[in-house]
Amino acid sequence: MPRKGGKGNGLDKVDQAKLGKFADQLKKQLRKEFGTDEEGKTSNVQFLLIDRTRCWPHHYFTIPYDHKTQSRKELDEILDYLLANLKIATEAVSSHLKCRGYDEARVAKLLEQRLDADR
Repeated sequence: MPRKGGKGNGLDKVDQAKLGKFADQLKKQLRKEFGTDEEGKTSNVQFLLIDRTRCWPHHYFTIPYDHKTQSRKELDEILDYLLANLKIATEAVSSHLKCRGYDEARVAKLLEQRLDADR
C-alpha cells in the first residue's frame, strides 16, 4: 500500500510498468469473465485505472447507449449526463487556462477559437 510522503498528492510515485502489467492482467480477467465484442477485440466490461499521483480523478459520467433505452425518461437522463460532462469539461479547460495566467476574456476568446476550428 502506498504511504504518505512522496511527491504529487502525498503518495509515493506509482511504477508505470507495474501499473501497465496490472492493467493487462485485469483486461485478461475481464475478457475471461464477461466475454468480448463480436470481433474479440474489446471486453464487454471496461475499466479505467488512474494514477492519482499524476492525474486528476475521473470526473465524468458514463453514457448509456441511446439505442438501449426503453423510455423517453432514459433518453432525457442521457442528455442530462452529456450536458453534465460538457459542463465539467468546460470548467476544467477554463481552470487550466486560468492556471496558465489567462484572464476571463482571453479564456473565452481561446475557447471560441478552438470550437470554431473544430466546426
